[in-house]
Amino acid sequence: MIAVEFRRPDQGAHYATVATLRVEDDSSWTLSGDLDDSILEVSIAASYEPSGQIRFADDPARWARLAHRAFRTPYLVVEVMTDTDPDARRREHERRAVTGDG
Repeated sequence: MIAVEFRRPDQGAHYATVATLRVEDDSSWTLSGDLDDSILEVSIAASYEPSGQIRFADDPARWARLAHRAFRTPYLVVEVMTDTDPDARRREHERRAVTGDG
């Protein structure tokens, strides 16, 4: 299971959580807060993927882990709050290393 928060700049250097995405191990998911499901249609660039991108519909948990690549300051940022797969980061690094993208 992975849970990520989408945050927007607040006053000063603070960020306010505007939505939370939770993806279960069975790929079921919930999105709560002020963002609608269209946010999940954003593809994440990944040159090491055959299609060149990662889509939420293809792998929700992986998309959530990599969402920080697609959403950055100053508009919207993503922070992983919980990830119960301790090897996910290592696997992603290995995927990039095999193709020379990381």
